[in-house]
Amino acid sequence: MAGKKKVYYKKKKHSGQFQRGHAYYPPKQEHISEASSDTSKTSEYNDEQKIEGKENEIKEKKILLTKGSQNIYTTLTQFMEGGRPKTIISMGVRSSQVIQSTSPDIQSTSTSNPEDGSLSAPEQTWSKIVPMEESSTKIVRPSCTDLFAVKSPRNSVICQSKLRPKKEENPTENLAIKDFNFEEEENGIIQLSKMTILFQNFSQHYLCKSMCKKPNPKVVCAGRKGLALSCKCVCTNCKFQTPVVQMYQECRIGSRGPASNTINEGLLIAAVKSKVGPSDLSCILSCINVKPPSSALMHRKFTRTCDIMTQINENSMLQNQQYVKSYCEASGLHHGVAVETDTSFNNRIQAGYEAGTSSVTPMIEQTTGLALPLAVTVYNKICSQPNCTHTTEHNCKKNYPSNESMSSSEKKAFIQNFENIQKNNIINVTSVTSDASAQLGKVITEHNERSGSRSKVDHQLCLVHRMRTLQKNIKKVRLASVPVRACDRDSYMQRLAYCIRIRARMEIGKSYASFPTNQFVVRSSYALRNIVSCFCGNHTMCSQRSLVCRAHLKSYSTAHLPLGQHLTLTDDDKRQLCVEIGKTLCPQVLMKLRTLSTTNKSETLHRRVFTYAPKNTVWLRNFTALCHSALHSSSHGTGSSAIILSRHLNMNMSAQSHFRKYMNKRDARTMYDNRRTSNHEIKHRRYINRKRRCGKHMQILPQAV
Repeated sequence: MAGKKKVYYKKKKHSGQFQRGHAYYPPKQEHISEASSDTSKTSEYNDEQKIEGKENEIKEKKILLTKGSQNIYTTLTQFMEGGRPKTIISMGVRSSQVIQSTSPDIQSTSTSNPEDGSLSAPEQTWSKIVPMEESSTKIVRPSCTDLFAVKSPRNSVICQSKLRPKKEENPTENLAIKDFNFEEEENGIIQLSKMTILFQNFSQHYLCKSMCKKPNPKVVCAGRKGLALSCKCVCTNCKFQTPVVQMYQECRIGSRGPASNTINEGLLIAAVKSKVGPSDLSCILSCINVKPPSSALMHRKFTRTCDIMTQINENSMLQNQQYVKSYCEASGLHHGVAVETDTSFNNRIQAGYEAGTSSVTPMIEQTTGLALPLAVTVYNKICSQPNCTHTTEHNCKKNYPSNESMSSSEKKAFIQNFENIQKNNIINVTSVTSDASAQLGKVITEHNERSGSRSKVDHQLCLVHRMRTLQKNIKKVRLASVPVRACDRDSYMQRLAYCIRIRARMEIGKSYASFPTNQFVVRSSYALRNIVSCFCGNHTMCSQRSLVCRAHLKSYSTAHLPLGQHLTLTDDDKRQLCVEIGKTLCPQVLMKLRTLSTTNKSETLHRRVFTYAPKNTVWLRNFTALCHSALHSSSHGTGSSAIILSRHLNMNMSAQSHFRKYMNKRDARTMYDNRRTSNHEIKHRRYINRKRRCGKHMQILPQAV
């Protein structure tokens, strides 16, 4: 009895390609015996083989191209065995020679056209991949050597049945030359002082008389650690080579693992202290023809640098609290510290739709005038780890529930910051300035009710936000006596709202500077009620109530009004404007504006935060660290903050290094710009330029009637 040859059968008969999820099952072992004596190289199975006295009846043969490959083919053969249909699957690679086969059917399949699967003339043949031994009963897939036989990148073969196959290494090749050999046009970053050591080592070759008579030095790359290179000098006429010299300066960050280098660490400092990320750095290095480090290395070092930056800023905020305490003791301010807070989101919160996933809430002091951050809370709803339990044990950065609204994070963040300051027991917060957030008002009221008079906190409103609210409410008023000469009703109301806002801001500021605190609310209320009458040309009460009106002077002009003249309003329109002003700036609100505090420092800090962490990028892990980096830069300066970070990375940069020089120069430039912009002359010039720039849409020209 002729023995059966072990083959693999496919469970699904209609599938002829290697796809995910297909299983291959070996036949039963009861009839397996000696292998067939077929010696053909192009056919794995003999069509004339007899099984149990019956011939195999071949019904159908197909040649199918493997998806994604031009050099791999799949053969699907159906035949009858013992009255039962069987299917044989085999693979092959393109062959450049025509191999003769004893079977006419197999020969016809070997000359099939791989492009459309149809039979054609024998112009190209396909050789099947068979085991190493003919007597073997296993069918193997093509090796990686066969798959990568074509050296051209365009014709590279990728086997679909294997995910990301790796090219087999040749043990006979020189790995040092293969992996670290420099391209002819490639640029590198090295420490110039190391070149002296390299050339001194090669000078020994000239002194040795037993060596070649014509030394020809050549510098080759012997190793890479990201951007750091290790080089050696070899002689092209003999086998002489110098010891490997590290062309960089090492820096050890932790106690475990090999030492790092200042080039790779300094590259990631730029990512922490600017808006560029690791991917942007790779693009920059590639543009100057420098081989960038691997993406995994850069992101791993970036994450580690961010964690170090977070610890640095947390210690810095404690030092800021100590400094504020010393300042208050030296100045005799024992009543407490005034702070401001505001929350910013990576996506603006809207009614009915919430796309924000992250928020940052800093708490900045207002006592010293340096705007030092005392505490910060960052909330994030995104987690980068699959199947994570969202706990600190797994280093998860998600600290806000997914089912809660992000708009309520301002209240929780304020409570967290306030509790952190009280826990340190260094300073005592007595005043908090915020925007028109109703959540903070409730939290402060509840805190005052619990604590009583021991640690009562005063809630102040931001003057800038309240003036914006006044302008918005005045613009919504529908006046019946809009002049016919106005070109556009909306433009007229916008200009009128802007004029009332500026006048109210000046009246409140003059009252704050001229009267004591107990008379501020009364005097400001009288001045605000007189604004509409003054704009209409009635100046009888201006001398008693207003501190801004100059109608009694000969140089008085009405150029600041919408049409360059006094308003012509009905009694009903005057009443609507007065009601709107009194509602927005009522005595209860004026009590919260008596310090004229703003949240401008918080707004500036938010702008710096989203410069380091742009809103168009989804930060899965390092958003908190970038917020801490922005706070540390705001209190110390960008250059000084980068120098402090380099010290924690053990980068021994001297005072004469370009790194230290540039960072110090950057801080000096920033201080000069800040002093210049705070000058009264520069402020006036900026006001005139802004007025000219905005005059086109703010000024309303009269229309001929």
